[in-house]
Amino acid sequence: MFLARHAFAASIVVVALAATAAIFAFARPRYVPEHQSQTLDMTKRHHLTVQQVRAAFRAYGIRLDYGGPLFEGAGGSWLVTLAAVRPPVDSTHVQVSVFGPKSKVGWGESNSRYEALFDNVAVTYDGSSDDVLRRAKAAVADLRSTS
Repeated sequence: MFLARHAFAASIVVVALAATAAIFAFARPRYVPEHQSQTLDMTKRHHLTVQQVRAAFRAYGIRLDYGGPLFEGAGGSWLVTLAAVRPPVDSTHVQVSVFGPKSKVGWGESNSRYEALFDNVAVTYDGSSDDVLRRAKAAVADLRSTS
């Protein structure tokens, strides 16, 4: 009896509910991260030791005397960071990360002036010295040639 008298109003309510449901079902916004990242599996990469990395940079006058283990996980999952200055190290200095043989690393886009990710090593530099940049690139080239 109620629907018979208010059929037009009831149909408007049904259409409005169906439209709202359709909007939530088909027009949902998707999350798009600002920066894309990928997971790198170090078990599938050539491995350089911390000593090899330090020696290569030392040969070009960049002494990575500071830093050390930053993370130690189970069974070969670790991270050692190296720098030429005492902590805290900012991006204007050469920073080198050496990852353990069983590590899985999330790596995203960087705004650094220079970034190299190869084997189990990551190098970043955002300083203004062209000489330091040239020497860091030369050390990276030497390390890559040993792979």
